[in-house]
Amino acid sequence: MLAHVIVALTMHFTAPRAQATAAFGPVSESIWEPDFKPQFVAQPEPQQAAGAVFTTGSKVWLLHDYDPAKGVVQYVIVEPKALVVTLTIRVVDAPGGSDATMTYDLVPLNDAGAAHAEELRQHAREMSAEMQSAIAGYLVSHPGS
Repeated sequence: MLAHVIVALTMHFTAPRAQATAAFGPVSESIWEPDFKPQFVAQPEPQQAAGAVFTTGSKVWLLHDYDPAKGVVQYVIVEPKALVVTLTIRVVDAPGGSDATMTYDLVPLNDAGAAHAEELRQHAREMSAEMQSAIAGYLVSHPGS
């Protein structure tokens, strides 16, 4: 049986909750992470709204929940024939700004998916530091976002 993997990362931002939450939307992420190039499927233009569907390479993403005021973003990501991921981001008010916790719930479909899940688990701390730095820079340069 393949192992179900859960990885949680927590980051702090000096921005308020709604602004920090919006940074995790697909349009915003394509700005702070230049290698992230979502191709929207059913929408006439890129959008950060619940129900948006897009692809990145072979992955299919559903933006299941998007509510910056409540500090919630949730994606369902399917890597065909490998892995299904539920990515939940919760942002809460914190002293000096906000704290974001990203939880990856990874369900491998085969050995390749299990290897990818394990790789994510092993590199989570490094990934968190890189992501926090990129998002913090984005939030400073896009204060109204």
